[in-house]
Amino acid sequence: ERLADYAARSTGAQLCTLRLFYATELRYGIIHDIAWRVWTGEPIDVTMGYVNQIWQGDANAYLARSFPLCTDPPTTLNMTGEGVLSVRAIADRIGAAVGREPVFVGHEADTALLGDTTALVERLGSPETPMDDVIDWMAHWVTIGGTSHGKPTKYESRTGDF
Repeated sequence: ERLADYAARSTGAQLCTLRLFYATELRYGIIHDIAWRVWTGEPIDVTMGYVNQIWQGDANAYLARSFPLCTDPPTTLNMTGEGVLSVRAIADRIGAAVGREPVFVGHEADTALLGDTTALVERLGSPETPMDDVIDWMAHWVTIGGTSHGKPTKYESRTGDF
């Protein structure tokens, strides 16, 4: 991000940096991680108790429509879903859908890594896909043995080590 910003400023090029906070799709993402833990009975650490999420298709749509937002000097916008989601609530919803009780460890901390999307939404509107739909899709995905990229997000890390 800093290198692109420096290059744009040095050359007078127009740039819009979209800073992506976790996107999710059926094979990858925080909701995927939570769903598989509910399904397999693995404990879910709720210390990082709140997250932002955006459906990957909505993130792609934002990216495709962002070119008119490029400016000199560069613009930086946070890209994620508008709402703050509770990790515990996601797990409970998935658990109810798949008939399994989530196992929780830890307690929600007072802080979480969240993105403010106000500026992006003012320019490009809200994401189209409701996260409740994504959570429901993910619950179905785990019950049918849907595939996974096998790369956990490690969203629960509070040290920056991913």
